[in-house]
Amino acid sequence: MKLQKLTKIKLHTLTTFYGEPGSGKAEYIGNVIHTPSGIKLFGDLKVGDFVFDRFGKPTKVVGIFPQGDLDAYEVELTDGRKGVYNDEHLWGILTSRNNISVKSLKQLVGEGISRVDEKGNTHSIHSIPTHSWVMYEEKPVETDPYVLGAFLANGSLTSKYLTLSTSDEFIVKKVADILGYTYKKNSDKNYNWSFYLEEGKKVKTSDINFYGNLDKLSHEKFIPEEYLINSKEIRSNLLKGLMDNDGTIGTKQNGCKVGYSTSSEQLMKDFTRLVGSLGYCYGVSEDKRKDNTNYTIIPQVPNSEKKHLFTLPRKLDRALSVEHNELRKDFKRVGIKAVRPLGKKLPMMCIKVDNAEELYLSNAFIVTHNTTFINTLPGSVLVIDTDRGLASVSPDERFAVAECHTWDDVVEAMNFAKGFDSIAVDHFTGVQELLYKHLMEKASSKKMTLPMYGEASTILKGLIDELVAISYAGKNVYVICQQKSVNLEDVVDENIPASIIPNLMESVGKYLTASSRVIGHTERVLKSKVIKGVKKSKDFYQVRLSGNPAYNLKVTRKPGLSIPETVTNPTWDVVVGYTDGTTQAKVKEETKEVEEKPKAKETKSKEAKEETKGE
Repeated sequence: MKLQKLTKIKLHTLTTFYGEPGSGKAEYIGNVIHTPSGIKLFGDLKVGDFVFDRFGKPTKVVGIFPQGDLDAYEVELTDGRKGVYNDEHLWGILTSRNNISVKSLKQLVGEGISRVDEKGNTHSIHSIPTHSWVMYEEKPVETDPYVLGAFLANGSLTSKYLTLSTSDEFIVKKVADILGYTYKKNSDKNYNWSFYLEEGKKVKTSDINFYGNLDKLSHEKFIPEEYLINSKEIRSNLLKGLMDNDGTIGTKQNGCKVGYSTSSEQLMKDFTRLVGSLGYCYGVSEDKRKDNTNYTIIPQVPNSEKKHLFTLPRKLDRALSVEHNELRKDFKRVGIKAVRPLGKKLPMMCIKVDNAEELYLSNAFIVTHNTTFINTLPGSVLVIDTDRGLASVSPDERFAVAECHTWDDVVEAMNFAKGFDSIAVDHFTGVQELLYKHLMEKASSKKMTLPMYGEASTILKGLIDELVAISYAGKNVYVICQQKSVNLEDVVDENIPASIIPNLMESVGKYLTASSRVIGHTERVLKSKVIKGVKKSKDFYQVRLSGNPAYNLKVTRKPGLSIPETVTNPTWDVVVGYTDGTTQAKVKEETKEVEEKPKAKETKSKEAKEETKGE
């Protein structure tokens, strides 16, 4: 008999991660994000902060995952709004039935961004949902919002005395009634109106708090932050004050299209924030003139809601004339017009938000998706979901979600598993809890007994065997577990690290570990560096694969392959690729290309010198 040394092993793909959720989908840290306390840069978000979901409700940020510098792409919507993202960033795309499917930007580009019809008109292939008005808390303000809007539009805030310029006495009377003043037209030759106290004295402009707008010219005016992050009522009345004065509404023939014009760039930006916060999409056009630029904002308002923009009768009547005409756009969706590579890498970050849809409002109130590692799985994907992580996301061509509320749901979902390219169990700790509940109900018991634990262990090991068999059949199998820490000594000692293990019964946890090709632990790591005497810190999201005895880790690989201790910005292909050598080969090729570039430059430089010498 001749003994042969085993040089090849057959690899399956069962991969288990436990610990902190989140993964490398990325948004540019310089994008603006809307929060209940106002706007801030996306990169300034912290765990525990609140942003808004697409229904305008505050939603908590439960994970922050910096991704480093990644390829940047500008996404432009059909209404002109823009944001910067990585091509792996996720989007909630509306289907023809108004369900939401999740796709990466790379997928959208691959499927095509636009199409041209028979008449030569260009149409967006993909649309995202629009948003509802955001819910800011009401805060006291000194000046009535309608009054502020009227004077930002047509008030002379550089005049000594309070002056409003308009041909509509209705507006003047309304402002006077709110302030408790009388009013009078300054001259028959113009439309300037002054306001008076009871004793007949003119009201000074400085008597009204314009929140920093006093003495501002038309192109310098702005909306105070106190009004932009206030209640819906205050924002709505402010908008009416602006629209009654400088707003426009077209004829019935053009659907009573509404707009607002201003020569102030800052007021334009503030106006878009205002209408965006009230749940309306918008576009902006510029008319560059010799001395200044005029900005026109076109709010995309459903016909039934145009009446909420005006109180001035002549404009309100037009808005009411199309109130019930909903044959035109209802603006429930907005198309993706273009995706442009910026040709550079920018610092990116992804977040995880605490809402069922996993959607939040990004730059310019753009509805976008948070992050999930599951979406890096290749091919058709079945998600066995016990955590409602993707339960509200409707299945599309690639994803199907089995929302499991009972153990029977899990069993039924497994019957479909072989029909998919990838299977994700999110999470196995939830699967164990469903089985516990099932066994207690079957035994009419309020708690688990030792025989029940034994039965549960046998059943869960059988489920793991099924997953391993599926992975050996060429499928990609990914298991998520909650984590728990176990001190290595009976007495807790800070000098002795705790062992990080899956949050499962001990026998099942060990069996899953032994059965997996890759065991990884997700974590956020804070790294600090002193630069020119200043300590700077950065958060990094990574997956730990090997090298630390504190973690219950295992990686099965082809012989001779080195595995890194941690993987930053992990994806399925990268993590699994380390075990069969594909990732190492890619890294080697990229390194070779980088090394060859300087050599090429050196050769060219040498040739240039020789040419010069010859001359």
